Amino acid sequence: MLTYTKASFSKKIGLENLKKTYYWHLLIWVLLITYELSTISFAVGIVAKPGLIISHYLINIFFFYFSSLWVIPNSLRYGKQWVWRLPLFLVIAFVLLVLNKGLIDYTLNTLDENSGRTLNFNARYVGGVAWRSLYFLALAFLFYFFRTYVQERDIRENLERLGLENQIKEQRLQLELSQARQAYLKAQINPHFLFNTLNYIFSLVQKSEPDAAEAIVKLSKIMRFALDAEHTDENPPLSIEIAHSKNLIDLWLKPKSGTAYLNFNVDKEVCDYYFIPLVLLTLLENIFKHGDLSNPSAPGIFNLLIRKDKLVIQTLNLVNTDINSSGGSIGLDNLRQRLNSAYGSKCSFSYKNTPEGYFIVQIEVELAMLQKGKT
Repeated sequence: MLTYTKASFSKKIGLENLKKTYYWHLLIWVLLITYELSTISFAVGIVAKPGLIISHYLINIFFFYFSSLWVIPNSLRYGKQWVWRLPLFLVIAFVLLVLNKGLIDYTLNTLDENSGRTLNFNARYVGGVAWRSLYFLALAFLFYFFRTYVQERDIRENLERLGLENQIKEQRLQLELSQARQAYLKAQINPHFLFNTLNYIFSLVQKSEPDAAEAIVKLSKIMRFALDAEHTDENPPLSIEIAHSKNLIDLWLKPKSGTAYLNFNVDKEVCDYYFIPLVLLTLLENIFKHGDLSNPSAPGIFNLLIRKDKLVIQTLNLVNTDINSSGGSIGLDNLRQRLNSAYGSKCSFSYKNTPEGYFIVQIEVELAMLQKGKT
């Protein structure tokens, strides 16, 4: 019964393909039954009763599917054991066929008292059932081998497709790796060029503008710290970023001496702890960019303190209403993500505007997370 299609035994079969498979099976059975009945009627001139026809084909169709989907697969999949498994299972299938056919024929004969037909369960009856079953058994073997061939073809095509996909992925990874290497080399070249340029400017202004030369040195150190922080998995001690923070404050406030005010308060104990880099510098940059530090009675405040078992970072500054503050929270939102990734529930982060016109940021991290080697 060659009704198998590629879609019908696919693991990714959909409802529509499943219906299509059923339709094909049903159509071919109808065509086969119609052909046999027409041939018999033309050759012999006898047409059996509908009840006998239906029962006969239902039993043989069941025998076909039972043989092709259970008997043959469970016999041939165990290597040399098929020598005894196949005959045994076929005998079992044949016995079930004879019993069911005999039972149905007996029932139909009993219900139809006017049939005048005598039913004898003898060797001739069993032989007739066996002879007819050979036809459906041959179809079952053809169906099984065709089904197996298509399954193996699908597996081979899937493996070839997966192999092609893996090859494409490997080529893409190689391309991305090559691009990453070039980006890394470029990242090395760009800072190298930048620092060489800063050194050249420093040499030009060192004698004529010592303050500018000092600013260049401080800027160079801050930038090197920021670049190094991107290429290391270890957290630096807070003392290092505190030193760079002081340099940044000097760079910002010195040209505005007497017109900008910021109090930078640090507990000495915090220097012994290790913290993710660029947090202090980001907060200072946010104060300088969006804060109003021109009021000596309301200076900006940056506190780095130890409270009980937590590191506390606080900033407070008046908001500069003369500048466009759109996008001002992007840096703080990125900072929140970094803190959450590094410390999770062991860290809290908040910022807000007060009715008095101040902007406040507060970060608290458990000190147990800030030991050396902790991330």
